[in-house]
Amino acid sequence: MLLTLLLACAPTSGTWMFTKDVTPATGDECTDDVIHNFVGAYEPIEAGDDPSWTETETGALSAEVFFARIEGAGDGAVLIVGTEALPGALQDDGSWLFYWTSATDGADSLDHLTGYTYDHSFATSSTLRVQGTFTGGSFEGTYDSETQSTDSWAESDTWADEAAAIVGGTGAVPASDYLLRIDTAGVEGAASNTQAEYDCGVAGCTLTVSESCAYRYPLSGVRTDFTPADSRWVEDAGQAAGS
Repeated sequence: MLLTLLLACAPTSGTWMFTKDVTPATGDECTDDVIHNFVGAYEPIEAGDDPSWTETETGALSAEVFFARIEGAGDGAVLIVGTEALPGALQDDGSWLFYWTSATDGADSLDHLTGYTYDHSFATSSTLRVQGTFTGGSFEGTYDSETQSTDSWAESDTWADEAAAIVGGTGAVPASDYLLRIDTAGVEGAASNTQAEYDCGVAGCTLTVSESCAYRYPLSGVRTDFTPADSRWVEDAGQAAGS
């Protein structure tokens, strides 16, 4: 009985034509977050963040069409879309989930004998996810794309001239790219970590910038009669959204 159920739910191997409806996307917003300890510094206010402004955008795009190959792989299946290979498995609710997450992280640091220290770490990830239910030669589900990135910096608040020969008079933390500050003359300008002044709270200056984006689209598909030998006809075929 279990084998019969699995076979009934398993996707049919072959070449599938998928249609992605890009207009009613949900979760298609990017969120940014800047955390720092620069005294008196703040992020620039954009029109979209000012409650005095109301911004409205409308638009519509025709659906995107693309071809993909589905084949069995071990106890599950694999979905090949262009150069992307997404391993898949049957879920408890009877749907199939195909996904892959690519991730990169790293760090670098700089230290000087006079006491100057600098540390930087970063992490990025990108996830492509297709989930839905196969019924015979048709598919109904969703297409998700998610990205995340985080950069963190830490640096001494003041440093000697010997270290300034390498990191300059405003240090290596890119505070000026993200923060503003009003100087003693009342003029607004980019914030920075200056060599001879205490610009940050506690000990040292810190800055963390993160961004997260998520997109979800309805996705439907039908199995075609193309064979593996026909792959050259469909691997680059399709319709871009809006075309």
